[in-house]
Amino acid sequence: MKIIERNLQELGKSLFVSLPKDWANTFKLKKGSKIKMVVGERGFISIAPEFTNIEKQKETEMEFDRHFKRKFFREYFMGNEKITILFNKKIKETERKEIYSFLKRFMTVQIIEENESKIILKSFKIEELSIEECMKRLYFISLNMMEELIAGKNKVMLSEMRDNMTKFYYLLVMQIRRYLEEGKFTKENQISLIRAMDYRMISEKMQRIVEIIQNLEEIKDLEVASFLKEIKDYYAKSALSFINSNYEKAPYLWEEGERIERENKRLLNKIEKLKNNIMYKQVLDLFQILRYAREISSLIR
Repeated sequence: MKIIERNLQELGKSLFVSLPKDWANTFKLKKGSKIKMVVGERGFISIAPEFTNIEKQKETEMEFDRHFKRKFFREYFMGNEKITILFNKKIKETERKEIYSFLKRFMTVQIIEENESKIILKSFKIEELSIEECMKRLYFISLNMMEELIAGKNKVMLSEMRDNMTKFYYLLVMQIRRYLEEGKFTKENQISLIRAMDYRMISEKMQRIVEIIQNLEEIKDLEVASFLKEIKDYYAKSALSFINSNYEKAPYLWEEGERIERENKRLLNKIEKLKNNIMYKQVLDLFQILRYAREISSLIR
């Protein structure tokens, strides 16, 4: 980041500041060019041209090996729109099915060409769905998963919701990266940098919560089920207060989170004495969900 200092000039009753010449030349700005300004919560102003980056399709190639998934994440989040997976040798049908299954996690990725030597993927940009809309979708899916667990854990339904959750999570991460790297100033994404980073942290906690939910055994004990319902209600209030920036509720939620954890410690001690390993693990997992929910409440601004 380059810091440039300018002195304000006055013309009539208005204040003016000149733009850096190199910057203006880079974006071919001239008299009459339209720019956008974002006023930050702490007083700073960010200026960008009408189009903040030259639309250029980014392409990449990668070889299929045991590190395929990690390499794909890198290329995908780097913003490559065309990704070609190369096969040095003929792969097994099970490996190809594994690739298909992995790619289903990404809402914006589609196979556009395929043969024995390669798979060509297209990563589409979704302009209509804002960061905030992705966050709300993550919230509703995660809450529905908790309700499904309380109702009796339909494994098929939980798995489908988990897959949808992952798709929206990856999409939100991509939207935030584009916002930070490209400076996407749109009506849908009028948020501060701090808010964008908060969204990123909250979404990861929501993703971890649903991972725990999917792996939980069916809860049959009434006390454990009651603990889960209490956590669900607390999570709903914490997540909604964050989404709506309802700081007035934050102190109350901090105290409520401490109370829920304190009061249910006796349940953990009780089950530990029963030497019921399944129930004990369930309660430990629920405490972890509660901690994530409390961390969400700590980011309400």
